[in-house]
Amino acid sequence: MKPHSLILIALCIVLSLATRVQAGTPEPGAQRTIEGIRFVWCPAGSFTMGRHANEGGSMPREDPAHSVTFERGFWISKYEVTQKEWKDVMGFNPSFHQGASYPDADNRPVDNVSWYDAQDFIDELNTLYPKRHFRLPSEAEWEYACRAGTTTRFYWGEDNKTKKIDKYAWYQMNSGAETNPVGQKRDNAWKLFDVSGNVWEWVQDTLQDDYTGAPTDGSAWIDHANSNRVVRGGSWYNNAMVCRAAFRGGQDPDGHFIDYGFRIVVKPK
Repeated sequence: MKPHSLILIALCIVLSLATRVQAGTPEPGAQRTIEGIRFVWCPAGSFTMGRHANEGGSMPREDPAHSVTFERGFWISKYEVTQKEWKDVMGFNPSFHQGASYPDADNRPVDNVSWYDAQDFIDELNTLYPKRHFRLPSEAEWEYACRAGTTTRFYWGEDNKTKKIDKYAWYQMNSGAETNPVGQKRDNAWKLFDVSGNVWEWVQDTLQDDYTGAPTDGSAWIDHANSNRVVRGGSWYNNAMVCRAAFRGGQDPDGHFIDYGFRIVVKPK
């Protein structure tokens, strides 16, 4: 066989393998149901975490803006964990927003759960499905998933006069002072719903004063000298500025609040 023919064959093999690898990688926002919970795919990549210069309504806690790189993508739940999903795993419902006064409660996010309660749910889920690895997202994963490639105050744009937020988030001015069923507002570019508003979402990290010294690989930042855990996204109780992609809150991990919930991540197989 002639040398150039061997080269052509080798090139064809390389291209074929590359195509297979590419075909096996989900598109951003691709969806899968894993053990009864709907997940969306967040691709490998980099983003700038924190507030941008002169961002309206922002806080020093969101500085310094810094680059974070994810070498691997991850699956994150499309919706905040619902009351039905919680009950299916735990066998009871801790939520304040349940009962006859709250129609369609099964599809509302579980609320009134502490960070430790979220860990109990995850532990039970991993016990039920030992081949999986469910966990809370890191703070960096949460913001990366929330932004979905955007760099603006909100994932739907700067919205300087907060004229568009009603279409995307349940917050103080439109929530009716309660949680609402998930998935009713517009999603972001990676198909996540209610990532701003509805309920605060616990993440894995402990709360730091700012991002000085923060990990740049997307991992959770755990400092055992600090006890408070980070919450992100704002809730039905909060004003629009708290629903910004960069806003950081923190709370006692044993705290139970009627506007606190969470979403989860699962490790790719």
